[in-house]
Amino acid sequence: MNDQVGIIGYGAMGSRMGRRVMGAGIPLAVYDINPATLEQAHNDGAEPVKSVAELLARCSIVITMLPESAHVESVVLGEGGILVAAKPGTLLCDMSSSYPPATRCLHALLKEKGIEMIDAPVSGGTQGAEAGTLTVMVGGNPALMERARPALEAIGTNVVHVGDIGCGHVVKALNNLLSAVTNAAAAEVTTLAVRNGISAETAINIFATSSGRSRVTDFVYPNFVLTRSFNANFALGLMKKDADIATRLAREVDHPMLIGNLVRDIYGMAVSQFGPRADYTRIAQLYEGWTGVEMSKEG
Repeated sequence: MNDQVGIIGYGAMGSRMGRRVMGAGIPLAVYDINPATLEQAHNDGAEPVKSVAELLARCSIVITMLPESAHVESVVLGEGGILVAAKPGTLLCDMSSSYPPATRCLHALLKEKGIEMIDAPVSGGTQGAEAGTLTVMVGGNPALMERARPALEAIGTNVVHVGDIGCGHVVKALNNLLSAVTNAAAAEVTTLAVRNGISAETAINIFATSSGRSRVTDFVYPNFVLTRSFNANFALGLMKKDADIATRLAREVDHPMLIGNLVRDIYGMAVSQFGPRADYTRIAQLYEGWTGVEMSKEG
């Protein structure tokens, strides 16, 4: 691949994705506002840089892996940002979980400057990022996806073109809302099972081999709720943000979102109780507090 890749945002997901890119033999430059994170990038074998402009001077494909649209907008529109510092032909690949209309607006502004953009958010968590098995949902020009494919396939085993620019971020928000719904529903029914004399482990094992099966019953509850570790490495605040995006998209087209709105509010309650940085599996403890039972292997 002739394009050198840069990553802006070398956190829990970005660092794991970056190591996969380097593992595929692709040189990597990294910018992050956290000096300790840049030191980690250096230790991983990447080239740390001190600014977005310096990254752009080295790289023709730039990946953003940031918490939300506001951070992406800052990187694109801010002083020394992509809009003013990138060379024509540079490709921005926003792999953050962003608000689709904001993505489309950035795309239009960048296009005027000859700068290309696709959105390519991912799903699969830190475990999938570590293993390189993420699902990558790509919105934008298919030819640009092909240009970025070597890096994208280093990150994920399921790279799918889903539509025009912004469509990747639409699917990502809807997927995370569906995940939020199943997580909350599992807490609701499992606490009820415990109140009726059934152990949480037994209930989850039954759900995982029956019609109620989901990733929550197969993986999340056995590893992070029943063990009481609550460390699936995805923050409540980020899940609430993605639920906000999905329900906002629904409001904008007058689409019914009865379940989605309720679950968004449940996550809002959990954020208020545990804080935005708490793990999203703490939803289980929200229900435990309401019902007075505990879901554990011993319970």
